[in-house]
Amino acid sequence: MTNVEAPVEASHDETVLCGHVAALRYSVRPAKGAEVGSEPEPGIVAVELRHIRLPMKDVFRSAIGVRDVKEALIIGVVGEDGTIGYGECSARTDPYYSYEYVDSIRLTLQRFFSDEMIGSTAGEALRGLARSRVRGWPFARAALEEAVCDWNARALGENGDEASGLHLAVGATLSVPTDVSTLAESMESRFEAGYERVRIKAHVDVDWPGILAVLRVFSENRRCIAMDFNGSLDPTSDRCDEVLDQIAEALDPAFVFIEQPYAPESLLATARLRRRGYPIPISLDESIDTIDTLEVALELGAIDVCNIKVGRVGGPARAAAMARWCVDHGLRAHVGGMFETGIGRWSTARQAGALLPGSCHDFTVPGDYLEHDVVHDSLLLDKAARAVRLDDRPVRVDAEALAGATMREWSSAGSSEADRV
Repeated sequence: MTNVEAPVEASHDETVLCGHVAALRYSVRPAKGAEVGSEPEPGIVAVELRHIRLPMKDVFRSAIGVRDVKEALIIGVVGEDGTIGYGECSARTDPYYSYEYVDSIRLTLQRFFSDEMIGSTAGEALRGLARSRVRGWPFARAALEEAVCDWNARALGENGDEASGLHLAVGATLSVPTDVSTLAESMESRFEAGYERVRIKAHVDVDWPGILAVLRVFSENRRCIAMDFNGSLDPTSDRCDEVLDQIAEALDPAFVFIEQPYAPESLLATARLRRRGYPIPISLDESIDTIDTLEVALELGAIDVCNIKVGRVGGPARAAAMARWCVDHGLRAHVGGMFETGIGRWSTARQAGALLPGSCHDFTVPGDYLEHDVVHDSLLLDKAARAVRLDDRPVRVDAEALAGATMREWSSAGSSEADRV
């Protein structure tokens, strides 16, 4: 890769990548027919970006915003033989969850990452990503890393995932309740379908007495529940304190946790909440983007559970390092999703199975929220097993559906960008 100032010794990021990509069984080794003494390994000839739009089955509300469509950036890494590896950028279309959003990531990939991929083998591309001079941009890095790993796996003729054949427990996520009368039915239907946990998006201005009356029944029946505030609570607000106290009084802490109550940078406020003896476990999502921030949160006493978002932390290698750190330090952890299409959801599920096979992970299967998908074989929930079953088949992308969902496309092999109406 041409644009990288390579230090004499491997950087910390490169060490993390080389040490942990193997944990996912994304083997960065010569492709078939490229043994020692034969022709060189195939290289990347193009990077393709597609901005797609898919209708959702229902309007989804969170403290961050409201959506009724799923927009995503799909990355294609094209090899010399025409093989395409796919990755999905799981960022939102607005900067309300992270400073990265789809349009900004598209421009960043075009200007600072795509040219460095051209001519690289899979191993060279991954090492180049780990040692890039670009600071930040974890969602962009993650999508490109996943595409390179998928391209490498397809070149090998296999995915070779350690997670193949595993049954993985997962939890569903529900929108902020606007009608308490239907909440119990919505939750029960998810548990009946085979989900092990139901996570409810929440904010302070809802009918908390009504919601907690419903949740108390599930808690008493030993059903696992989570409430995700997406950092919307104000630690200086008496009303927010009142809501947290009502939750603690109503629910059994053995079967519930609260996710990201305060803003991502408010680790001290979260630590103070726990230090005053708050009984409900606290899960952190947006606050944790590196092992350093994870270590700070644990040192402060601000975390009980870590929600590892592969995109948010910068890709499979960094997610693997974070998962291992959690295991080594006895911290509960699971992998979370961001309402990806089948491309991203399969990738997320396989990584969850390889990294933390015993956890219950937070991602709804795409068929429960998308009107239609861009893959032939969408991830399915096995009701009898109460889990999704993972396999080692490469994701079969539905080229016609992908093309039909594409609003804008760009390729490093061309000089212009095409928009579709």
